[in-house]
Amino acid sequence: MKQLNIAVVGGGAAGLMAAIVASENGAKVDIWERNERVGKKILATGNGKCNFSNRQMSMEHYYGSDLSIPQKILKEFDVSDTERFFQNLGMMIRAKDSLLYPYSEQASTVLDTLRFKVAEQDIQILTEELVTEIKALSECKFMVASKRKSKVYDRVIVTCGGLAAPKTGSDGKGLDLAKKLGHKITALYPALTGLKVKDNDFKAISGVRCQVSIDMLLDDKVVMHEKGELQLTDYGVSGIAIFQMSRIAGMGLAQKQKVQVVVDLCPDIELQELRLLLQRKKHQFADRNLDSFLAGFINKKLALYLSRKISLNPNTLMKEIKDDKIYTLANLCKKWILDIVDINSFEQAQVTAGGVHFAQLEDTLQSKLHRGLFFAGEILDVDGKCGGYNLQWAWSSGFVAGTNASKSN
Repeated sequence: MKQLNIAVVGGGAAGLMAAIVASENGAKVDIWERNERVGKKILATGNGKCNFSNRQMSMEHYYGSDLSIPQKILKEFDVSDTERFFQNLGMMIRAKDSLLYPYSEQASTVLDTLRFKVAEQDIQILTEELVTEIKALSECKFMVASKRKSKVYDRVIVTCGGLAAPKTGSDGKGLDLAKKLGHKITALYPALTGLKVKDNDFKAISGVRCQVSIDMLLDDKVVMHEKGELQLTDYGVSGIAIFQMSRIAGMGLAQKQKVQVVVDLCPDIELQELRLLLQRKKHQFADRNLDSFLAGFINKKLALYLSRKISLNPNTLMKEIKDDKIYTLANLCKKWILDIVDINSFEQAQVTAGGVHFAQLEDTLQSKLHRGLFFAGEILDVDGKCGGYNLQWAWSSGFVAGTNASKSN
Protein backbone atom coordinates (compact mmCIF):
# COMPACT_ATOMS: atom_id res chain seq x y z
CA MET A 1 0.00 0.00 0.00
CA LYS A 2 1.32 3.42 -0.99
CA GLN A 3 2.27 5.71 1.89
CA LEU A 4 0.18 8.89 1.85
CA ASN A 5 1.94 12.26 1.86
CA ILE A 6 0.03 14.77 4.00
CA ALA A 7 0.60 18.49 4.49
CA VAL A 8 -0.69 20.11 7.67
CA VAL A 9 -0.89 23.86 7.14
CA GLY A 10 -0.52 25.48 10.55
CA GLY A 11 1.35 24.16 13.57
CA GLY A 12 -1.05 25.11 16.34
CA ALA A 13 -3.03 22.83 18.65
CA ALA A 14 -5.27 21.33 15.96
CA GLY A 15 -2.41 21.04 13.47
CA LEU A 16 -0.10 19.24 15.90
CA MET A 17 -2.86 16.81 16.87
CA ALA A 18 -3.76 16.14 13.22
CA ALA A 19 -0.11 15.58 12.29
CA ILE A 20 0.52 13.17 15.18
CA VAL A 21 -2.60 11.10 14.47
CA ALA A 22 -1.98 10.95 10.71
CA SER A 23 1.62 9.93 11.26
CA GLU A 24 0.63 7.22 13.75
CA ASN A 25 -1.69 5.87 11.04
CA GLY A 26 1.26 5.48 8.67
CA ALA A 27 1.23 8.71 6.67
CA LYS A 28 4.31 10.82 5.88
CA VAL A 29 3.49 14.22 7.34
CA ASP A 30 4.92 17.72 6.89
CA ILE A 31 3.80 20.66 9.04
CA TRP A 32 4.01 24.03 7.30
CA GLU A 33 4.34 26.73 9.96
CA ARG A 34 4.70 30.45 9.29
CA ASN A 35 6.36 31.23 12.64
CA GLU A 36 9.87 30.34 13.74
CA ARG A 37 8.40 27.58 15.90
CA VAL A 38 5.12 25.67 16.28
CA GLY A 39 2.53 26.18 19.02
CA LYS A 40 3.02 29.88 19.67
CA LYS A 41 -0.64 30.42 20.55
CA ILE A 42 -0.68 27.44 22.93
CA LEU A 43 1.90 29.20 25.11
CA ALA A 44 -0.45 32.16 25.59
CA THR A 45 -3.51 30.18 26.65
CA GLY A 46 -4.87 30.34 30.19
CA ASN A 47 -2.46 33.12 31.15
CA GLY A 48 0.37 30.73 30.44
CA LYS A 49 -1.15 27.86 32.46
CA CYS A 50 -3.03 26.26 29.53
CA ASN A 51 -6.49 25.15 30.61
CA PHE A 52 -6.53 22.52 27.87
CA SER A 53 -10.00 21.02 28.36
CA ASN A 54 -13.06 20.81 30.60
CA ARG A 55 -14.86 17.78 32.03
CA GLN A 56 -18.17 19.64 31.95
CA MET A 57 -18.62 19.29 28.22
CA SER A 58 -21.84 20.11 26.38
CA MET A 59 -22.81 22.01 23.25
CA GLU A 60 -24.24 24.86 25.34
CA HIS A 61 -20.64 26.02 25.66
CA TYR A 62 -20.22 26.41 21.88
CA TYR A 63 -21.42 28.81 19.18
CA GLY A 64 -21.67 28.60 15.41
CA SER A 65 -24.14 28.79 12.54
CA ASP A 66 -24.49 24.98 12.46
CA LEU A 67 -23.28 22.87 15.37
CA SER A 68 -24.49 19.48 14.13
CA ILE A 69 -21.08 18.41 12.80
CA PRO A 70 -19.11 19.91 15.72
CA GLN A 71 -21.31 17.95 18.11
CA LYS A 72 -20.37 14.70 16.35
CA ILE A 73 -16.69 15.65 16.28
CA LEU A 74 -16.62 16.42 20.02
CA LYS A 75 -18.22 13.04 20.75
CA GLU A 76 -15.85 11.15 18.45
CA PHE A 77 -12.83 12.40 20.41
CA ASP A 78 -14.12 13.59 23.78
CA VAL A 79 -12.58 14.93 26.98
CA SER A 80 -11.72 11.48 28.31
CA ASP A 81 -9.94 10.73 25.03
CA THR A 82 -7.99 13.96 25.39
CA GLU A 83 -6.95 13.06 28.94
CA ARG A 84 -5.79 9.60 27.84
CA PHE A 85 -3.97 11.06 24.84
CA PHE A 86 -1.85 13.40 26.95
CA GLN A 87 -1.34 10.89 29.74
CA ASN A 88 -0.08 8.34 27.20
CA LEU A 89 2.41 10.95 26.04
CA GLY A 90 3.69 11.27 29.60
CA MET A 91 1.93 14.45 30.74
CA MET A 92 0.44 14.52 34.23
CA ILE A 93 -2.88 16.34 34.61
CA ARG A 94 -4.21 18.61 37.34
CA ALA A 95 -8.00 19.07 37.69
CA LYS A 96 -9.43 22.22 39.26
CA ASP A 97 -13.12 21.46 39.56
CA SER A 98 -13.93 20.60 35.93
CA LEU A 99 -11.02 22.55 34.42
CA LEU A 100 -8.03 20.53 33.22
CA TYR A 101 -4.43 21.80 33.29
CA PRO A 102 -1.01 20.22 32.89
CA TYR A 103 0.16 19.27 36.39
CA SER A 104 2.97 21.82 36.09
CA GLU A 105 0.40 24.53 35.27
CA GLN A 106 2.71 25.66 32.49
CA ALA A 107 1.49 25.92 28.91
CA SER A 108 4.97 25.00 27.75
CA THR A 109 4.41 21.51 29.18
CA VAL A 110 1.51 20.92 26.78
CA LEU A 111 3.51 22.23 23.83
CA ASP A 112 6.65 20.28 24.76
CA THR A 113 4.63 17.09 25.14
CA LEU A 114 3.30 17.54 21.60
CA ARG A 115 6.68 18.55 20.17
CA PHE A 116 8.41 15.50 21.64
CA LYS A 117 5.77 13.25 20.05
CA VAL A 118 6.15 15.03 16.70
CA ALA A 119 9.90 14.40 16.84
CA GLU A 120 9.37 10.72 17.71
CA GLN A 121 7.04 10.32 14.74
CA ASP A 122 9.65 11.84 12.40
CA ILE A 123 7.20 14.54 11.29
CA GLN A 124 8.99 17.26 9.36
CA ILE A 125 8.32 20.81 10.52
CA LEU A 126 8.87 23.50 7.90
CA THR A 127 9.15 26.68 9.96
CA GLU A 128 8.99 30.25 8.65
CA GLU A 129 7.08 28.98 5.63
CA LEU A 130 3.93 31.03 5.10
CA VAL A 131 1.72 29.06 2.72
CA THR A 132 0.54 31.37 -0.05
CA GLU A 133 -1.25 28.84 -2.22
CA ILE A 134 -3.00 25.49 -2.03
CA LYS A 135 -3.84 24.31 -5.52
CA ALA A 136 -6.07 21.32 -6.25
CA LEU A 137 -4.29 19.52 -9.08
CA SER A 138 -6.69 16.56 -9.29
CA GLU A 139 -8.67 14.38 -6.91
CA CYS A 140 -6.50 13.79 -3.82
CA LYS A 141 -3.56 15.66 -5.32
CA PHE A 142 -2.58 19.14 -4.14
CA MET A 143 0.29 21.56 -4.48
CA VAL A 144 1.21 23.49 -1.33
CA ALA A 145 3.43 26.51 -1.90
CA SER A 146 5.17 29.29 -0.01
CA LYS A 147 7.33 32.01 -1.52
CA ARG A 148 10.39 29.78 -1.19
CA LYS A 149 9.19 26.27 -2.00
CA SER A 150 6.36 24.06 -3.19
CA LYS A 151 5.49 20.40 -2.80
CA VAL A 152 2.79 18.01 -3.99
CA TYR A 153 0.70 16.03 -1.47
CA ASP A 154 -2.06 13.43 -1.46
CA ARG A 155 -3.92 15.17 1.37
CA VAL A 156 -3.93 18.63 2.93
CA ILE A 157 -5.25 19.56 6.38
CA VAL A 158 -5.72 23.31 6.88
CA THR A 159 -5.41 24.29 10.55
CA CYS A 160 -4.01 27.83 10.45
CA GLY A 161 -6.57 29.52 12.69
CA GLY A 162 -8.80 32.55 12.25
CA LEU A 163 -8.14 36.22 12.92
CA ALA A 164 -7.71 36.36 16.70
CA ALA A 165 -4.32 37.18 18.22
CA PRO A 166 -2.59 37.84 14.87
CA LYS A 167 0.79 38.25 16.61
CA THR A 168 0.74 34.49 17.14
CA GLY A 169 0.25 33.93 13.40
CA SER A 170 -3.54 33.82 13.09
CA ASP A 171 -4.11 36.72 10.73
CA GLY A 172 -6.67 35.29 8.32
CA LYS A 173 -4.31 33.88 5.71
CA GLY A 174 -5.83 30.44 6.17
CA LEU A 175 -9.29 31.84 5.57
CA ASP A 176 -8.03 33.39 2.34
CA LEU A 177 -6.74 29.99 1.25
CA ALA A 178 -10.14 28.45 2.02
CA LYS A 179 -11.91 31.15 0.00
CA LYS A 180 -9.67 30.58 -3.02
CA LEU A 181 -10.57 26.90 -2.83
CA GLY A 182 -14.25 27.84 -3.06
CA HIS A 183 -15.25 27.59 0.58
CA LYS A 184 -17.83 29.89 2.14
CA ILE A 185 -16.69 31.92 5.17
CA THR A 186 -19.33 33.05 7.65
CA ALA A 187 -19.18 36.52 9.23
CA LEU A 188 -16.14 36.95 11.48
CA TYR A 189 -16.18 38.60 14.92
CA PRO A 190 -13.68 38.90 17.77
CA ALA A 191 -14.64 36.63 20.68
CA LEU A 192 -13.47 36.25 24.29
CA THR A 193 -12.44 39.86 24.57
CA GLY A 194 -13.34 43.15 26.32
CA LEU A 195 -16.19 45.54 25.59
CA LYS A 196 -16.03 49.31 25.15
CA VAL A 197 -18.57 51.47 26.97
CA LYS A 198 -20.15 54.85 26.29
CA ASP A 199 -18.63 56.65 29.26
CA ASN A 200 -15.74 59.08 29.21
CA ASP A 201 -15.14 58.74 32.96
CA PHE A 202 -14.03 55.12 32.99
CA LYS A 203 -10.36 56.04 33.31
CA ALA A 204 -11.14 56.99 36.92
CA ILE A 205 -12.04 53.40 37.77
CA SER A 206 -9.52 51.59 35.56
CA GLY A 207 -7.95 48.66 37.37
CA VAL A 208 -10.87 47.98 39.72
CA ARG A 209 -11.89 44.32 40.01
CA CYS A 210 -15.06 43.06 41.68
CA GLN A 211 -17.24 39.95 41.90
CA VAL A 212 -20.53 40.66 40.15
CA SER A 213 -23.56 39.30 38.38
CA ILE A 214 -24.11 40.53 34.80
CA ASP A 215 -27.00 40.48 32.33
CA MET A 216 -26.49 41.23 28.64
CA LEU A 217 -29.32 42.99 26.85
CA LEU A 218 -29.98 43.25 23.13
CA ASP A 219 -32.67 45.82 22.36
CA ASP A 220 -33.72 45.76 26.03
CA LYS A 221 -34.11 41.96 26.13
CA VAL A 222 -31.94 39.84 28.43
CA VAL A 223 -30.11 37.31 26.26
CA MET A 224 -27.33 36.12 28.58
CA HIS A 225 -26.44 35.98 32.27
CA GLU A 226 -23.02 35.48 33.84
CA LYS A 227 -21.37 35.66 37.25
CA GLY A 228 -17.72 36.24 38.00
CA GLU A 229 -15.00 38.83 38.22
CA LEU A 230 -15.54 42.13 36.43
CA GLN A 231 -12.43 44.06 35.45
CA LEU A 232 -12.85 47.77 34.77
CA THR A 233 -10.53 49.36 32.25
CA ASP A 234 -10.07 52.80 30.75
CA TYR A 235 -12.10 51.74 27.71
CA GLY A 236 -14.80 49.70 29.44
CA VAL A 237 -15.23 46.22 30.91
CA SER A 238 -13.25 43.00 30.79
CA GLY A 239 -12.84 39.75 32.72
CA ILE A 240 -14.04 36.20 32.07
CA ALA A 241 -17.73 37.01 32.60
CA ILE A 242 -17.48 39.74 29.95
CA PHE A 243 -15.41 37.52 27.64
CA GLN A 244 -18.22 34.97 27.64
CA MET A 245 -20.60 37.67 26.41
CA SER A 246 -18.36 39.36 23.87
CA ARG A 247 -19.39 37.20 20.90
CA ILE A 248 -23.07 38.07 21.44
CA ALA A 249 -22.20 41.75 21.85
CA GLY A 250 -20.18 41.82 18.63
CA MET A 251 -22.96 40.24 16.61
CA GLY A 252 -25.55 42.56 18.16
CA LEU A 253 -23.53 45.66 17.32
CA ALA A 254 -23.00 44.42 13.76
CA GLN A 255 -26.76 44.07 13.41
CA LYS A 256 -27.29 47.63 14.74
CA GLN A 257 -28.92 46.45 17.95
CA LYS A 258 -28.76 48.33 21.24
CA VAL A 259 -26.26 46.44 23.36
CA GLN A 260 -26.08 46.90 27.12
CA VAL A 261 -24.69 45.09 30.13
CA VAL A 262 -26.44 45.44 33.48
CA VAL A 263 -24.07 44.93 36.40
CA ASP A 264 -25.15 43.87 39.89
CA LEU A 265 -22.30 44.93 42.17
CA CYS A 266 -23.89 43.19 45.19
CA PRO A 267 -25.20 39.88 43.79
CA ASP A 268 -25.47 38.26 47.22
CA ILE A 269 -27.72 41.01 48.67
CA GLU A 270 -31.31 41.66 47.56
CA LEU A 271 -32.25 45.24 46.66
CA GLN A 272 -34.58 45.80 49.60
CA GLU A 273 -32.02 44.34 51.98
CA LEU A 274 -29.31 46.61 50.56
CA ARG A 275 -31.53 49.67 50.91
CA LEU A 276 -32.25 48.90 54.58
CA LEU A 277 -28.60 48.09 55.25
CA LEU A 278 -27.36 51.41 53.83
CA GLN A 279 -30.11 53.30 55.58
CA ARG A 280 -29.21 51.80 58.98
CA LYS A 281 -25.52 52.49 58.43
CA LYS A 282 -26.34 56.05 57.39
CA HIS A 283 -27.90 56.74 60.80
CA GLN A 284 -25.19 54.77 62.61
CA PHE A 285 -22.41 56.81 61.00
CA ALA A 286 -24.28 60.09 60.57
CA ASP A 287 -21.19 62.23 61.23
CA ARG A 288 -19.05 60.55 58.58
CA ASN A 289 -18.80 61.89 55.08
CA LEU A 290 -19.99 59.82 52.14
CA ASP A 291 -16.44 58.93 51.11
CA SER A 292 -15.53 57.34 54.45
CA PHE A 293 -19.02 55.79 54.74
CA LEU A 294 -18.67 53.92 51.46
CA ALA A 295 -15.08 52.86 52.19
CA GLY A 296 -16.39 49.96 54.25
CA PHE A 297 -18.77 48.85 51.54
CA ILE A 298 -17.26 49.10 48.07
CA ASN A 299 -14.00 49.79 46.24
CA LYS A 300 -12.99 53.39 46.94
CA LYS A 301 -12.46 54.40 43.29
CA LEU A 302 -15.75 52.82 42.30
CA ALA A 303 -17.58 54.40 45.23
CA LEU A 304 -16.39 57.85 44.16
CA TYR A 305 -17.45 57.16 40.57
CA LEU A 306 -20.94 55.98 41.59
CA SER A 307 -21.39 58.94 43.94
CA ARG A 308 -20.74 61.33 41.10
CA LYS A 309 -23.19 59.43 38.92
CA ILE A 310 -26.01 60.31 41.29
CA SER A 311 -24.72 63.86 41.93
CA LEU A 312 -23.47 63.30 45.47
CA ASN A 313 -20.39 65.08 46.80
CA PRO A 314 -18.13 62.56 48.57
CA ASN A 315 -17.40 65.16 51.27
CA THR A 316 -21.07 65.50 52.23
CA LEU A 317 -21.91 64.30 55.75
CA MET A 318 -24.23 61.31 55.87
CA LYS A 319 -26.74 63.14 58.09
CA GLU A 320 -27.16 65.70 55.31
CA ILE A 321 -28.01 63.07 52.67
CA LYS A 322 -31.69 62.25 52.24
CA ASP A 323 -32.89 58.67 52.32
CA ASP A 324 -34.07 58.80 48.71
CA LYS A 325 -30.47 59.39 47.62
CA ILE A 326 -29.39 56.36 49.63
CA TYR A 327 -32.07 54.35 47.83
CA THR A 328 -30.84 55.69 44.50
CA LEU A 329 -27.30 54.57 45.37
CA ALA A 330 -28.58 51.10 46.30
CA ASN A 331 -30.51 50.91 43.04
CA LEU A 332 -27.39 51.84 41.07
CA CYS A 333 -25.31 49.20 42.85
CA LYS A 334 -27.90 46.57 41.94
CA LYS A 335 -28.55 47.80 38.41
CA TRP A 336 -25.59 49.62 36.88
CA ILE A 337 -26.44 49.93 33.18
CA LEU A 338 -23.57 50.29 30.72
CA ASP A 339 -24.11 51.06 27.03
CA ILE A 340 -21.74 49.03 24.85
CA VAL A 341 -20.50 50.92 21.80
CA ASP A 342 -17.82 48.59 20.47
CA ILE A 343 -15.91 45.38 21.02
CA ASN A 344 -12.15 45.04 21.26
CA SER A 345 -10.39 44.16 18.02
CA PHE A 346 -9.00 40.81 16.93
CA GLU A 347 -5.63 41.91 18.35
CA GLN A 348 -7.08 41.60 21.87
CA ALA A 349 -9.41 38.66 21.18
CA GLN A 350 -8.63 35.08 22.22
CA VAL A 351 -10.65 33.37 19.49
CA THR A 352 -12.48 34.05 16.24
CA ALA A 353 -16.25 33.71 15.93
CA GLY A 354 -17.16 32.52 12.43
CA GLY A 355 -15.07 30.77 9.82
CA VAL A 356 -15.30 28.02 7.18
CA HIS A 357 -18.95 26.98 6.92
CA PHE A 358 -19.79 23.35 7.74
CA ALA A 359 -22.32 23.12 4.89
CA GLN A 360 -19.42 22.40 2.52
CA LEU A 361 -17.80 19.80 4.79
CA GLU A 362 -18.50 16.15 5.46
CA ASP A 363 -18.71 14.70 8.98
CA THR A 364 -15.08 13.67 8.52
CA LEU A 365 -14.12 17.36 8.10
CA GLN A 366 -13.25 16.63 4.48
CA SER A 367 -14.23 19.24 1.92
CA LYS A 368 -17.19 18.41 -0.31
CA LEU A 369 -15.54 20.53 -3.00
CA HIS A 370 -12.09 18.89 -3.05
CA ARG A 371 -11.61 15.27 -2.01
CA GLY A 372 -8.49 15.03 0.13
CA LEU A 373 -8.80 18.55 1.59
CA PHE A 374 -9.59 18.76 5.31
CA PHE A 375 -10.04 21.53 7.88
CA ALA A 376 -9.65 21.58 11.68
CA GLY A 377 -9.44 24.02 14.57
CA GLU A 378 -10.30 27.69 14.83
CA ILE A 379 -10.52 28.19 11.07
CA LEU A 380 -13.95 26.51 11.22
CA ASP A 381 -17.22 28.20 12.15
CA VAL A 382 -17.32 27.10 15.78
CA ASP A 383 -16.04 28.80 18.92
CA GLY A 384 -16.36 28.06 22.60
CA LYS A 385 -16.57 29.85 25.89
CA CYS A 386 -13.65 30.31 28.27
CA GLY A 387 -12.73 27.19 30.18
CA GLY A 388 -10.78 24.94 27.84
CA TYR A 389 -13.59 24.53 25.30
CA ASN A 390 -11.71 26.00 22.36
CA LEU A 391 -8.67 23.81 22.93
CA GLN A 392 -10.91 20.76 23.25
CA TRP A 393 -12.35 21.65 19.85
CA ALA A 394 -8.79 21.86 18.50
CA TRP A 395 -7.91 18.40 19.87
CA SER A 396 -11.17 16.82 18.69
CA SER A 397 -11.21 18.33 15.22
CA GLY A 398 -7.47 17.73 14.76
CA PHE A 399 -7.92 14.07 15.70
CA VAL A 400 -10.87 13.57 13.34
CA ALA A 401 -9.20 15.38 10.42
CA GLY A 402 -5.90 13.54 10.94
CA THR A 403 -7.60 10.17 11.23
CA ASN A 404 -9.69 10.55 8.10
CA ALA A 405 -6.98 12.22 6.01
CA SER A 406 -4.69 9.25 6.65
CA LYS A 407 -7.19 6.72 5.31
CA SER A 408 -6.30 5.33 1.89
CA ASN A 409 -9.85 5.23 0.49
